[in-house]
Amino acid sequence: MTKQLLFILLMFFALTAFAVSGEELSFRLLDAETHAPIAGAIAQCVDAKGKALSFASSKADGSVRLMVKAGTAKVTIRSMGYESASMPIAEIADEVLLAAKATVLNDVIVQAPDIYAKGDTLVFSVEKFANPSDDAIIDVIKRLPGISVKDDGTIEYNGKPINKFYIDGSDFATDRYGIATNNISKDDVKSVEVMENHQPIKALEDIEFSDQAGINLTLKEDAKSRWVGILRGSIGASPIEGNASAFAMKLGKGLQVMATMKFDNTGWNPSNEIIEHGYEDMFSRTYSESLFPEYITADNAATPLNETRTRHNLSWLGNVITAWQKGDNSMRLTMNYTGDRLDYTDGAITRYIASAIPDHTQENNLHRQSHSLSARFNFEVNKRGYYLKEKFTFAGDFDKSRSVISGSESLSQSIDRNDISAQNDLKIVKRTDKRLVNIASRISFNHTPSELIVDNGASQSIGINDCRSSTEVQLGWFKGYWRLYLNSGLDLNFHSITGNLDGVSLSYPTDCDEHAFLSDLYAGPSAEYERGLWQVNIGAPVKWKHYAINGKHDFVSLSPSAWVRRQLSAKSDVSARVSYSLSPSSPHMFVDCAFLQDYRNIFIGKATDSYTPALSATVRYRYRNPMKSFFANVSASHSVARNPLMLNQKFIGNYVITTYTELAKSSASSTVSGGFSKGFSHGRLVAAMDLSFNKTSASSMRDDVCYPYNQTVTDISPSFKGSVLKWLSLTYALNYQYVTLQITDSDHSSSLRQNLSVTVNPSDYWQFSLVGEHYHTDFGDSPSAHLLLLDAKAVWNCTARLKLTVAARNLLDRRQYRCTSYGTLSQTDYWYSLRPREVIATLQCRF
Repeated sequence: MTKQLLFILLMFFALTAFAVSGEELSFRLLDAETHAPIAGAIAQCVDAKGKALSFASSKADGSVRLMVKAGTAKVTIRSMGYESASMPIAEIADEVLLAAKATVLNDVIVQAPDIYAKGDTLVFSVEKFANPSDDAIIDVIKRLPGISVKDDGTIEYNGKPINKFYIDGSDFATDRYGIATNNISKDDVKSVEVMENHQPIKALEDIEFSDQAGINLTLKEDAKSRWVGILRGSIGASPIEGNASAFAMKLGKGLQVMATMKFDNTGWNPSNEIIEHGYEDMFSRTYSESLFPEYITADNAATPLNETRTRHNLSWLGNVITAWQKGDNSMRLTMNYTGDRLDYTDGAITRYIASAIPDHTQENNLHRQSHSLSARFNFEVNKRGYYLKEKFTFAGDFDKSRSVISGSESLSQSIDRNDISAQNDLKIVKRTDKRLVNIASRISFNHTPSELIVDNGASQSIGINDCRSSTEVQLGWFKGYWRLYLNSGLDLNFHSITGNLDGVSLSYPTDCDEHAFLSDLYAGPSAEYERGLWQVNIGAPVKWKHYAINGKHDFVSLSPSAWVRRQLSAKSDVSARVSYSLSPSSPHMFVDCAFLQDYRNIFIGKATDSYTPALSATVRYRYRNPMKSFFANVSASHSVARNPLMLNQKFIGNYVITTYTELAKSSASSTVSGGFSKGFSHGRLVAAMDLSFNKTSASSMRDDVCYPYNQTVTDISPSFKGSVLKWLSLTYALNYQYVTLQITDSDHSSSLRQNLSVTVNPSDYWQFSLVGEHYHTDFGDSPSAHLLLLDAKAVWNCTARLKLTVAARNLLDRRQYRCTSYGTLSQTDYWYSLRPREVIATLQCRF
């Protein structure tokens, strides 16, 4: 451990010394007439022959920091709409004025480019990238080079999730942007703007580094300040089904409104459109959202297929967003309701890597009803020198389910779970030229009673009340190229949990009545350095943790880290992060009674006062050339840890008990991942490839016997999207995954998924599509499984705003899908019941 800490300190000093070498020239670019700052201008150091030696672009306030290299003769400055400037270094003042330059076009036809750069913003023309078969704007976003959309709707740019989503500069959709992307028509959007290295808080611009992007949808003029939307209705046969939806939006200068109502029983999941996509500007990396798990998990349903293939549902969604904005001040009220009645069937055969444990088979017929209601109020002031956010959220989730289990056991289980929560967030950022004050506070309350009843006599009831207050304070000082911070925080958590497990005979405690008090006090310095093409971030927080749960426990933890970024050119950058942590067990491990998770699985925590040391390092390279529509990224990471506790599965009768044993072992994980996307034919075609490889070496226990294991996962995902001809569009995507697990023997499995969509547009009024999905699973020693699914669709564009669609899904009427996966010391073969053949007619009206 001493060597590891010494290594971290040496890295800090080496990175800092390397970053501060060289000389830098700082100045501001201003409009000669208005003295307004000029953003996005390019400044270069050139030698006597005019060869560029270094460059930098001006930021939002017009500031430029330019690295001066040996041999520099002069500095040149260029910006669209201004006269170019060239001058010796000695003549450059603190403020450089550029004269506006008028551009006169005589008898010239100007065609907008597919992609162009505006400072740190890339602008994609929707008209250039859209296909006639596209409906919502998400269909276009999925095809933009450099951008990918995950199955849950999360948008990523060059391998990283976006950190903000705007519509005409307003973020009133917040992190639940699925409502907007799945409903705004592509015909109402002029362009998609990608703001690289986006910092959404103006007071933190040029202070806090960001390697994530923001996205802004620029609406067409005829879609602004008036109501736009879509009305849609569908009806189908075999079985009788349909859906209906209404979406309306108006973005006025002061008032913005978005409203959505949907009903569906064709497999759609309402929670997908209001899912929160995870970006949060409240706390630092030291904050953990949840300190205790959800114990009862019997009604979780997940599938590797698109959910519309497996869900037999009756679902509702209601969403209203109302926002008021005036200058830098905004208010927003959001209300959501979702209802979902689900029938779902799957099965599994689990083979344990131990001859004494028999295979376990299960068929699960699940019927679940869930209702969710939430309301959120936001007030925000976002200025250059001041930021204020006040956010209050109230939510209620109510779930009831019943599962009928057959196979190795025949029984049924039912769940009743409720969750009522309230949360208030406050964040204040105050900035001057030399100082920064950042205060963040959250107060939350959760009441979560739940009950699991199994008809074999077992039952589990749990009552949880959680009240938590978290506060962080950051004080910053700016000196030259350095930004120095003192960070501190206090996290208080009152957590009561009562649990009663009946009908199961165990040697472990089955009744729980814990009233826990947790406190987390931390402080530590951090420093950021920015000069020329270098950025450095160093931090060393120290925490004191106090657990008053099952006795009193006190811990001191460390988590130093360093991050370095080097801008190699205007098109590429490389970054590296190294971090070390010395942390105690999670608080929930100190609750040592048994919790029944479903009819078969029991979880029991195990406490220890020992620490877990961990060391990790990551290197990442990014390249983007928007003019050639080429984007690429690659990263490599390695982490090692030594946990004093080891996961231990114990098989007692019909139950699997997951607990921990005090046995310290090291684990290591290495990952290499990357991807690229390239646009062809003026954005009409986009080819992409994503690859990843992970190797994990660790140990786990079964019935108190330790098994070291090695697991590798290789994932390859090429894709091709776009218009081959004016009347022909193709989309092809492939995903291949190969998994190996080596314990005493070596096992492997592989899966292949292909999707091909062909769309023919014989005229502006007609479209015909055929979609094929092919799945292949290799189960190792067992026979492999194939599945072919076919869908077809015909579209008649009656008018520019009225469209009739007839779609047939699962034409071959396939009823089952099979796949396999590896657990820690097991292999499970899954199967899922599919929806039957369906024919659905849809009428859509855009207004």
